[in-house]
Amino acid sequence: MRIAWGLGAVVFVAGLAAILFVRGGTADLVEGSFASRGDGRWRDGSGAGGEPVRTLLLAYRPGEDASLTLSVRNRGKRAVKLVGAEVLGRGLMFAPRAARFKPTPAEPHAVRPGAAVSLPAGKEAAVELTGRFTGCGDYERGAETSDRTLTVAYESGGEMRTVDVPLRDEIRVISPDPCA
Repeated sequence: MRIAWGLGAVVFVAGLAAILFVRGGTADLVEGSFASRGDGRWRDGSGAGGEPVRTLLLAYRPGEDASLTLSVRNRGKRAVKLVGAEVLGRGLMFAPRAARFKPTPAEPHAVRPGAAVSLPAGKEAAVELTGRFTGCGDYERGAETSDRTLTVAYESGGEMRTVDVPLRDEIRVISPDPCA
């Protein structure tokens, strides 16, 4: 009887592990080694006391698009299907329009360029972000928004999920004076 209970417990645990594996889980994504200023310019910081190492300043141009490129590394043990990304949230001066994934210079064969990619375990992909500067008239003179988080959308077990990837650098948008 004990053998039957023991076998039953083993089958239960194996089944539970298989379900969790198939359903996926939280992606283990971290900031990668690559960042490109795109339409912005870098300003160095000290990195001390929680200050960012660098700040990417995006010049607000009402109604126009701007882009920048960051990268993420899959620190997990399985491939992750990346399907989207954004920075600076929704409706905060820089409305996300599109995200594309491509290889980084350090790992030119890690992924094929596209709107969705499978990022293998231990590999890195560049995330090219494009957004449109919006709502200029809604902001006070000199208003700004900034973020040190890249939100990445991924597919796991047939479900869409997101994970916030902390960034060493800060992304900042400052509205023009005056806002026309």
